[in-house]
Amino acid sequence: MSNHFELPIRIDIRPSFWLACGLTVAHLGACVILFAVELALAIKLMLALAILISLLHTLRTYVLQKNPHSPVQLLLDVMEEWHLTTANGETCEVTLRSGALVHPLLVVLPFRDGVRFPVVILTPDVVDAGMFRRLRVRLRYQRQV
Repeated sequence: MSNHFELPIRIDIRPSFWLACGLTVAHLGACVILFAVELALAIKLMLALAILISLLHTLRTYVLQKNPHSPVQLLLDVMEEWHLTTANGETCEVTLRSGALVHPLLVVLPFRDGVRFPVVILTPDVVDAGMFRRLRVRLRYQRQV
């Protein structure tokens, strides 16, 4: 192997404190703003309940990894193929869709797996710093090609 682009990237996805905080702030902020809008109180309460259910589902899936379809491991092999392992132990080949967000503090990777559209959300506290950097560089390089 002549360069780092030929090395596989294996990421074991761990729970993220920062992702949990960000999701909580965003959802609770939506609830606060909801009560500034002129709607009937019953509608506001139903929408607030829907936002809180969304928060619980998102935390359960992406932070606590209690959903059977929660991503727990991501592999980019030497053939540039992505493999995703879920919490129920299922490993499948996935295709990276357009719309990936690559930032030094956050990487959001939308995939397609037949009929499902799994999303992997990575923050620096989830992944080894060197592996996180290699993934970001590889994703940026793939976009330019």
